[in-house]
Amino acid sequence: MLLTQRKLHHHTVNLAALYVFLFHPFLSAKCVSILLPASYQLCRIYVGSINFEVGEETVRTAFTPFGTIKSINLSVDMAAMKHKGYAFIEYETAEAAQMALEQMSSVVLGGRNIKVCISLVPHAH
Repeated sequence: MLLTQRKLHHHTVNLAALYVFLFHPFLSAKCVSILLPASYQLCRIYVGSINFEVGEETVRTAFTPFGTIKSINLSVDMAAMKHKGYAFIEYETAEAAQMALEQMSSVVLGGRNIKVCISLVPHAH
């Protein structure tokens, strides 16, 4: 693969790193972190295929055993007054996010197999 760089969120990102996240989302965050600029944190995960009847407290209870959670963003559809079936969870440490990724991928939560992967987030300036 030809390694090139592009601007993304005001950062230069190695396209190989993006390829890894798009096509190999369950690789170790430590392996991928060497391809990313130091300004990126790997403490945030994406959780998809969440049952619409599952609330934030159930998600928090399921993901708390891996480490301290800084925030949970369960996106809400205001027209339907239900969440959209996915969430972003930010942990205090990258190690907690990695453990959640490894142990919660394809776990049944609320009757559905959830999908978990690392979410790329640049550090705030």
